[in-house]
Amino acid sequence: MSGNVELIETLKEVKVFRDSDGNATGRKGTVCSRFSNGPRQWVEKKWVSGDWVFPGDYECRVEKYVYENADALGLPVPRLLDSNDEERTLHMEYIPGASISWPCEDRVLLNQVLSFFDVFKEMVFAPAVTLFKMDGERIHKYRLDQLQYIYPDASIWRKLDSIYESFLRGIPYSSIPFDRILKNTLLWQGTLYFFDFEWTIAGPYEFTLARAAVEFNQYDSPEIISRVTDMGLYHLFLLRFYMYGEEPEHVYRYLRANLQNSRLCEMFDIINAEDYADKPWFQN
Repeated sequence: MSGNVELIETLKEVKVFRDSDGNATGRKGTVCSRFSNGPRQWVEKKWVSGDWVFPGDYECRVEKYVYENADALGLPVPRLLDSNDEERTLHMEYIPGASISWPCEDRVLLNQVLSFFDVFKEMVFAPAVTLFKMDGERIHKYRLDQLQYIYPDASIWRKLDSIYESFLRGIPYSSIPFDRILKNTLLWQGTLYFFDFEWTIAGPYEFTLARAAVEFNQYDSPEIISRVTDMGLYHLFLLRFYMYGEEPEHVYRYLRANLQNSRLCEMFDIINAEDYADKPWFQN
């Protein structure tokens, strides 16, 4: 790129792995940097490698596809300015917005999130990209890694995994984010802009709705519940976030009042016994 290009700031660094002597043994993730050339600014995102779930090539192709097709769908995302497939690099429009912390109490922003993903879930990636599926081996391995880390007792993590897997048979597929939502947004001039789509997968829309419920503490919001097709899946994914410690006190109150499925109730009881039995909000 010609002209006087200046690095303004590094927004994200890759994760560096080191041995016991402190020597770097590997890197993974992306480098995100903000550059300028006169009055023009942009963000460069470069994949060094994939994360522990998806390969770097997959992440780059998925994200590039979203940026290339979002405008035609009316989705508020940064414009794609340039790309290099060989170097796995994207240049995106710089949005000078504010980050949104969560849990967020702004119902206007909740509606913007839901409206965005109502459209996003219909985005067709094939044949350009074949999305990994929520019931596939790659995401199952990721879940097992998480379960074994949280619950070292094999009888516990195997039981939780068995219940979870039983709900993932014959699931519907939509295009959904497997990552957090609000951490990948910026609010600018009243509009929420979305970015970082590399963890897009195919799975039930209830996953996105459960994620939004947790990030806004709105579990029985009519805006969310009216979009739920399978309440069992919605509750399953809320249990997932509950198990990972995301807003547990609030999720607990909703689940305690609304869970009816016997397998999900069993899962709820196991999580409570292992994680929350000593918490004042649980005991009361």
